[in-house]
Amino acid sequence: MYGTARLHDRGDGPGGVLMRTIDSVEGEADRRRLLDLARVFDHLPTGFCVFDAELRYVYVNGALAALSGLPPEDHIGRTFHEMLPRVAQSVETELRQVLTTGKFFAGGVVEAETSAASGVKQAFQHSAAAVWGEDNEIIGLSCLVHDVTSQRRTR
Repeated sequence: MYGTARLHDRGDGPGGVLMRTIDSVEGEADRRRLLDLARVFDHLPTGFCVFDAELRYVYVNGALAALSGLPPEDHIGRTFHEMLPRVAQSVETELRQVLTTGKFFAGGVVEAETSAASGVKQAFQHSAAAVWGEDNEIIGLSCLVHDVTSQRRTR
């Protein structure tokens, strides 16, 4: 069900592995569109992920994996709710709104414990944008996630 595509075969460092859910997106062109989008973010220091229309993780970059404390491959094919059940209700509402309307969402902040810092609440700011397929239908979401814990503590 799941496949891996190596994006950087030059041996130039970690990352470069893009995980994807083969069956989660219909149509080769739409799958390629999600994968091309994700490639841009392989080495970005900001957390980035791509969800399919069912809010299953299709791609997770290394920075988001580090924030969550779990490797990228542990996310792939699982829903947001499965990965973060304590905060899923509030964040899923925002994500589903983007899936329904196609309108960009920015500035959501959630406080949560993660496997990366068990017992410590951290604050994460997130934004989400619709990913459009060839038929002008929403096929998923792209999300950016920033750890804003230190900024919130200095207020």
